[in-house]
Amino acid sequence: MALPIPKIDDLSYQQIRSILLDELPLISRDYTDHNASDPGIALLELLSAMGESIIYRCDQISPEVERNFLKMVLDRPEPVTATVVFYRGKKSVPLAALPTGVDFADAGLGEKMSYDSGTGLLSFDGAMTELNRQRLSALSADSLYEAAVTALFEATNKVIVIHAGTVITGADAAVGRAVPDAGGTLFETIGEVEIPAMTNNVTATVRHLAVWEGSQSLGTGSGEPDQYFDLVLPKGSLPLLLDPARQGSLAYDPNPLITVGAETWCYASDLLDAVETDAVFTVEWLPRRVSAEEQAYRFRFGNGVNGRIPADGEPVVCLRYQQVADRYVQVTANCLDTIESLREPLLPDAVPAGLVSGVTYDATRELLLLTGGLSAVDWATLRGLVPADTTYLRTYQGAVDNLFEQSALFVNNPHPARGGRYLFGTHTAAEEGLGTLFDPDRAIAARDFQFMATEGFNGSSGLKALKVARAHARRTDDLGGVTVIVVPERASISDWWPTPTVDLLNAVYQFIDERRVITTRVLVQAPVYQEIALYLSIKSKLHADPVELANAVQKTVRRRFDALDGGIDGTGWPLGRGVYRSELFQLLKGINGVDQIESVRIGNNVDNALFNLSPLTFPKIVGELCIGGRTWPLDPTVPIT
Repeated sequence: MALPIPKIDDLSYQQIRSILLDELPLISRDYTDHNASDPGIALLELLSAMGESIIYRCDQISPEVERNFLKMVLDRPEPVTATVVFYRGKKSVPLAALPTGVDFADAGLGEKMSYDSGTGLLSFDGAMTELNRQRLSALSADSLYEAAVTALFEATNKVIVIHAGTVITGADAAVGRAVPDAGGTLFETIGEVEIPAMTNNVTATVRHLAVWEGSQSLGTGSGEPDQYFDLVLPKGSLPLLLDPARQGSLAYDPNPLITVGAETWCYASDLLDAVETDAVFTVEWLPRRVSAEEQAYRFRFGNGVNGRIPADGEPVVCLRYQQVADRYVQVTANCLDTIESLREPLLPDAVPAGLVSGVTYDATRELLLLTGGLSAVDWATLRGLVPADTTYLRTYQGAVDNLFEQSALFVNNPHPARGGRYLFGTHTAAEEGLGTLFDPDRAIAARDFQFMATEGFNGSSGLKALKVARAHARRTDDLGGVTVIVVPERASISDWWPTPTVDLLNAVYQFIDERRVITTRVLVQAPVYQEIALYLSIKSKLHADPVELANAVQKTVRRRFDALDGGIDGTGWPLGRGVYRSELFQLLKGINGVDQIESVRIGNNVDNALFNLSPLTFPKIVGELCIGGRTWPLDPTVPIT
């Protein structure tokens, strides 16, 4: 609970004078003459009179100032995101008949290449490489067949552009708490990606799509500068999504969509960046409390210098806004599998009449939209339509062709969804907002980064398949640089030098990057294993088996210097700690079957008592073990016989 804030802006002259008089004995016990003629008392009364005249300023903290302060304390809402992979589907070209004796298995493509005699279609699944084309063409000298293979090669290697805003869904994808009226399990791409020629797939990031579309009147313009209108929502509604990076984009803008009169106005993160002709508005993204049951986001407009002014009598309408689902909206791996709708930017003049079912045009955002797939028949029908302005025919047909290519794609999310952060309401933020600075999901000290890269990362609901066994964080400079060394779980029991994959490093970096303070620069990297050559000579006890003793020495040495289970306490070898010759004597002495340690050498120098490691490295033990004249390599990759 927040501490109570005393009100001091309503003190009178007499109250201020009394408070100051009570403070005098604390300053000096000898100051006892408090009559009105005393110069000190006269000065005290003067200050009391001046204080009464200006003390009203002490409690003049406007709601706007309070909200701006909370913006600095709290994080913006973080949408739930998932990584999806778009794959090329099967492409087909007509072929009247397959030449006799052609067997695609002879070219090693029996699973990718097929021919349907019923429909007369020759098909290939994915992108055909030049080598594949040569192998398929070599199966027959028939000219029609070779032409079909060439056409199929070209068709499967077209560059496919997937625009931001492509909607992905899947059956029973949501897990955890349901979010009413928040878009269900829909996700949308947030950046444009393309599948190049000779490539079968591309990876893209999608985020949860919780969108409201309709026509909600906000009010009527007055013609005065600095107008504002409130979008009133039920208490506890999900936060609005504001995306400054994509403000004003007609192709993809998830920000609130406002019309003033018949004109569309765009969101701007700051009106100070606008000029007098810009049709923009800004949004106070922390909602204010309207009543016990309602909250509101305030839409502010310009003053004629920074942004235009809504004219007198013009209706102000909110057509669309998108909300951010909280951290409980997740999807498991391999659940998003359907492309719900596609979009293609297109000028209004390039849109002909008579679009087929499932294809619509959004004039407000200038987008050609496709819901579901597009058959070859519908594609041919659309291509046959001609815009009123025929100069846009090629532009229109290119948009139709790209929709047709995209409709043949299929999609999957190999990893669970991740992210999500629910923002405090204004009233709650005033009481609890400061406490978020001590939230364990905010990385400041080195131990915070280590916690984030291990327990925090492993416990995140979206990354169950990837695990970090150990992490180390070191401050690398005085300018806010932090290096995090990530050691993954072992791939197998013989994986003595665990090394993270690039995907794991990227995932850990993104997880930490969202939880660092703004001035910190984070570098996440794999551990470096520095070779240390040990040459050990041991005399075994009389009845000890040399092979069993060699196994015991190997395991003991490996275990002591292991990155995960090494060290004296078994929690892993300390990062960057050197290897002392004396501790090798102590380690070998404790092995059952060792009678005498004849020699211990580190590297080529017999007198080398310490091997210093680089600051961010672990030891990688190599070298040689000698027992009774028989030698074994100290190398985990070589089996002990």
